[in-house]
Amino acid sequence: MNTSFWWESLEPWIKRPSLTSNLDVDVAIVGAGYTGLWSAYWLMKTDPNLKIVILEAEHVGFGASGRNGGWVSALWPAPLDSIVKQRGKQRAFEFQSRLQELIPEIGETLKAENIDADFKLAGTAVFATNQAQLNRLKSENQSYLDLGFNESDYKIDYELANLPLVPDLIAAHTTRHCASINPAKLVTQLAKVVEKQGVQIFETSRVTFIEPNKVFTNTFQVKAKNIIQATEGYSYSLKHNRRKIAPIHSLMFATDQIPESLLTKLRIEPGQTFADARNLVIYGQRTSDNRIAFGGRGAPYRFKSQVGKHVEMHQSAFEYLQLALVGLFPDLKPYVHSGNHKWGGPIGVTRDWRPTVSVDPKSGVCYAGGYAGDGVAASYLAGQTLADLITNTHSVRTTDPWVNHQSPNWEIEPIRFILINFVSKLISFADRKEESANKQSWMMKKLWKILKG
Repeated sequence: MNTSFWWESLEPWIKRPSLTSNLDVDVAIVGAGYTGLWSAYWLMKTDPNLKIVILEAEHVGFGASGRNGGWVSALWPAPLDSIVKQRGKQRAFEFQSRLQELIPEIGETLKAENIDADFKLAGTAVFATNQAQLNRLKSENQSYLDLGFNESDYKIDYELANLPLVPDLIAAHTTRHCASINPAKLVTQLAKVVEKQGVQIFETSRVTFIEPNKVFTNTFQVKAKNIIQATEGYSYSLKHNRRKIAPIHSLMFATDQIPESLLTKLRIEPGQTFADARNLVIYGQRTSDNRIAFGGRGAPYRFKSQVGKHVEMHQSAFEYLQLALVGLFPDLKPYVHSGNHKWGGPIGVTRDWRPTVSVDPKSGVCYAGGYAGDGVAASYLAGQTLADLITNTHSVRTTDPWVNHQSPNWEIEPIRFILINFVSKLISFADRKEESANKQSWMMKKLWKILKG
């Protein structure tokens, strides 16, 4: 089972039955995470007469949907200039605006469906503690300003009294377009909502193969007019996806409960999310029960895209993350130790770092994913978009830049193994150099070129 802190915070649940017969439906969804559930939710909102089943290999929320950092953000994993080059400045502005509008909309949807996921629209701050980090944040902020956004959306804040109490803090990049949630609360309650809509969810029903209008498990098959593959970091298990998605592991831990007086002193607001501008991604949030849930990258990519419990716990990566949090907030050291709840899991990354929503009208096979760790809000938009595409409902979403985007394949093994782990080591090396030299590493300016091929 999923052993994240989020999942362990839930009340006991009753496991759903497995698939026990062949079925003939309108839509078969592979994966009971955010993408699969939001797709079912919006399809049923569009056409309540649809017959929909969701097939889940483990249990609802087993993957990233029950383990992530709980950021409901307007972040897009690929640079916005990639959209500018593809569709122009105006379309890029419209798309980013839509991502921003999603954040409060998600909160309203949760409220309307009585989903209590600890949703808190508290914004985020990305800290700069050296000049290299500040230069990177300035460049990122300028990309938003160049599109037409202003300081009410994104800004470099030099007023340290407005920011969390971080040693050596120079400034922070702040935005209001981010909320926090308890991921497992969201995914489990959303599953119950779609079941009330009439959707069937079958757990421990692993899909082994997808072909036009058919989904196969070890024992049974489901015929469907449309099939949605929503497997994200576990996509490698399906043979036709072996080079489309690379599972990159992200690790997390939760501190002990922290006195509210200390969190107030550190100026970490309830529900606030935060990070810093180092090259190796880190992220944190203040939880509803006054812990810090903190995570980031650093675990190695496993040969042939291995996933599972045996590769999710990487001790040196956990130690790095714990030191990173204490480095940001030294007063939290008593609440960060080897006994903290730790967990990990794969995120899905495409070769060009760009997510996609795709539909093949001939085969009926649809796909959404490649979120690269920014999937909480994107999966909501993916569900809306797939519902529009499958039901032939024209909307602004059906022409968004990510619709039917085809990322190049990852390299074959062992080249993929060497490339990803080389880049990971390069990122860590660049952070060390930037910290000592206090200037941006030339290597990082070349990194996106390496990743994009």
